[in-house]
Amino acid sequence: MEAMLSRLKPLNTVLLHRANLYHNLSLFQNLVGEQQVIPMLKGNAYGHGIHQVAEMLDGQVEMVAVDSYFEALEILPYFRGRILCLGFILPENYRLLKNHHIEYVIQRREDLEALAATGKRFRVHMEINTGMNRMGLPPGEIDAYLDVLERNPQLHLAGVMTHLSCASEVDGSVSGEQMKRFDEVVDHVLERGFRPDLVHAMATAGVPRYKSRHTNAVRVGLGLYGANPLDEEHPNYGDLAGLRPVLGLETTVVQINHLEPGDAAGYNAAWVAERPSRLATVPIGYYECLLPRGLVSRGHLLYGDQRLPIVGRICMNHTILDVTDCPEVERGATVSVPFLELARELELSPYEALIHVSSTIRREIV
Repeated sequence: MEAMLSRLKPLNTVLLHRANLYHNLSLFQNLVGEQQVIPMLKGNAYGHGIHQVAEMLDGQVEMVAVDSYFEALEILPYFRGRILCLGFILPENYRLLKNHHIEYVIQRREDLEALAATGKRFRVHMEINTGMNRMGLPPGEIDAYLDVLERNPQLHLAGVMTHLSCASEVDGSVSGEQMKRFDEVVDHVLERGFRPDLVHAMATAGVPRYKSRHTNAVRVGLGLYGANPLDEEHPNYGDLAGLRPVLGLETTVVQINHLEPGDAAGYNAAWVAERPSRLATVPIGYYECLLPRGLVSRGHLLYGDQRLPIVGRICMNHTILDVTDCPEVERGATVSVPFLELARELELSPYEALIHVSSTIRREIV
């Protein structure tokens, strides 16, 4: 079945620009110098395609990070380096975990004890809750956690990490305080005699601004894929202004309709022609990507560099475009979705926009 499907010409295609991915990786590597860059591949590699991105990063970085164990298993055939599993895993599943080059963030002492009880060798990362208050070990419980590691030499403390809650804010006081707390925790871990391979904090927004006495790695998500999470008034916006979008999305015009003034288009007759109009239908809607159903006649797609306004309500699998001023658009024409530009125009988060690109759309590395 898979071989047969691969021979069919698709109506919609996600294009992954390898050169842009490597450019963005290099930009972050230049920002952090000798520190290691750990790309984030959670959320289907932010909607890009976890298999394809893992394959492109193989041999380019030492480690990638995913959220779930299932994501880690998915990329094992495509990425030969270290894989960090950040998300929570039920302790009753620990005995089933693979332990060759997958490493695990273990959040609490009792979970660490359950992992030790398997008798297997594991590389673990300790996450410190420095103020995000989502996941992580409270600083007051660190010694009990380290005690478990001391009693179980088959468990290696491969990393210590935290996560910044306000890295993109112009006011850096919250993140600065978090980094101070994190450094104090790492000091204590070192005083206890542990030597973790990796000490990592940050995310894309924090990379150009926040420093630590101990970090030797940064985790990069959104920025790796070409989106700048910082607003233009942020003092570090320019550090990330050179990022290039990795994802392109192309669709195909499947219908042309001619309307007279007063004719309506789409659900609820939400758009009415004010002049003789040509409308093009493309087979992509709120199921396939970011276009929310509730938006009416907002946003545009592109034919070359010509903007094609979206008209009416977005359908589940279709979008209608006004091509009256672009007569060269005919059935079979290729139209592109300017993803990050469209997200800004529609006031959508680039995080949500990207991860909602359907995994059913064929991915091609170009």
